[in-house]
Amino acid sequence: MQNVRSRSNSGVSPVASVAGLFSGFGLVALVLLGISRTIYKVVADDGLIAGLFGKSPSTGLFAVGAFIAVCIGGWLTGIGSTPRQRLWVSNVVVYGSALIGSVYLLRYWWTGAF
Repeated sequence: MQNVRSRSNSGVSPVASVAGLFSGFGLVALVLLGISRTIYKVVADDGLIAGLFGKSPSTGLFAVGAFIAVCIGGWLTGIGSTPRQRLWVSNVVVYGSALIGSVYLLRYWWTGAF
């Protein structure tokens, strides 16, 4: 019977591991804040969609249809892309959402309201 020790070969100190855990949690929190507040700002009573439909229903339907068409076009252009391009797009979305979340958090901290 061989005596085997369980040893971490990663060479990462526990302090760096805990720091990575907290920075990852912070990034996820900022991404969620950015995405959720942006969706809220779009669908709120005084948000973008309500403003478009408040002017006239045909303008609102046209704007929503154009947005859906742009989303479908973006999805279709991503089908033939390389993994490196998809990785770049996902990084832009994640870090852009984190940046927007940071702006919302700073605005809340500065004024007390989102």
